[in-house]
Amino acid sequence: MADRFKIAEKGKGTWVVLDSENDDKIVARARSKAKAQAEAKERNEKDKPPVGEGGRFNQLEKELSKKGVDDPAALAASIGRKKYGATKFQAMAAKGRKEG
Repeated sequence: MADRFKIAEKGKGTWVVLDSENDDKIVARARSKAKAQAEAKERNEKDKPPVGEGGRFNQLEKELSKKGVDDPAALAASIGRKKYGATKFQAMAAKGRKEG
């Protein structure tokens, strides 16, 4: 299989340079797989509440409490600070306190 294609590193991604008669089939298969992954990601994003409204925080807090975490709110806040940064997370928390 190594003789059928070679891998070339370019920037952030990895490119596959094909050297076979079945190039079109392989490329089509890769494109359909990428399309399916993008559609799955889009479906998952639609299921989640919008960022900054507190719904995602509450979902995560419930999931963590089901797993038996001692303080799910603190762990969810820690995860949020790591994901969004302290400043942005704190702004979202303040907005949530004003609305809630």
